[in-house]
Amino acid sequence: MLRDILARWYPFAEWNKLRAVALFCVWLFVWDDEIDMSEGQFHGDFEKAQANFQSTLEFTRWALGLDSSESQQPDEEVGEGIPCSTITRGLFGAFGALFRQDAAQETKERLYREIEFYIGQVAKEHGVNIRRQILSTDDYLDIRLGTSGSYTLTAFLDYTTSTSIPSFIMESEEMKSLRYEENIMTILINDIYSLKKEMVPKFPSRMPFSLRVNSLQKYGVLTSMLPIEYNASDHKDLSRIMNQTMTRMEQSSKAFDEAAKELKKMARSGRYDDDTIVEGLSSWIANSRTLLTGCLEYHLKTKRYSMDSYLQSDGTVNLTL
Repeated sequence: MLRDILARWYPFAEWNKLRAVALFCVWLFVWDDEIDMSEGQFHGDFEKAQANFQSTLEFTRWALGLDSSESQQPDEEVGEGIPCSTITRGLFGAFGALFRQDAAQETKERLYREIEFYIGQVAKEHGVNIRRQILSTDDYLDIRLGTSGSYTLTAFLDYTTSTSIPSFIMESEEMKSLRYEENIMTILINDIYSLKKEMVPKFPSRMPFSLRVNSLQKYGVLTSMLPIEYNASDHKDLSRIMNQTMTRMEQSSKAFDEAAKELKKMARSGRYDDDTIVEGLSSWIANSRTLLTGCLEYHLKTKRYSMDSYLQSDGTVNLTL
């Protein structure tokens, strides 16, 4: 399944680069599971997890070739005698060795900044889960913008598309907007299609949705946009919340397209009116789109969410909770 996902996510990548990002994606999933899954060695232990967060940042910076003061691999101990996962280090180390061969310096630095943001938000989420805290919609979204991992996956699109885009474009508000909307749509896709998995198995099939949300709220485990908005709403109407979510998805899609249009105008402006830059930017934007379509296809086809039995011939999903 991972092979299919990666081919859809990064269809323009050369083989060695696809191999590199495959290692990165596996690292991302495995590292997150060590924090998030009950079997993970850092799950439920705040101090141990915090030490792991710091150790991971040190190691990823070293593996990306950004720590000029350290020629040797950082210590494999996290804090006082707490072992860091050799699996995650091995995965990221292998990724870094491949990535450093072709990635531009600014791409490596951009990826590290996004890893730093990702780990920072995972740390926040970990604390929230330990405290069994129910978040507001805004606080939840703030954390999810990092924990979705989307910003890390778009950080190296110049690498996967073998393009070079001027920094004034990469650092522009339009690019920030495009990447933000891509992230929002990724979050909404995940939260919509994972809803049944999150809400149904834990309770009897005939229990009303409102009671399931109330039960989850009691234990502080509302970890999806829809039940969080349901919990915060006055009307307690799931269909209405779903419609609002789909409207937000449409708005995000339009904002993405508008940002893409403005970026292409920017590439044609001034001394940067260069066909190579325009073509490279077009590939970058196209790869952003394939991350979204690949994400959607994954959620529809993976056994993790079992959506195939609810998928209709017209492409809609008919799901009753």
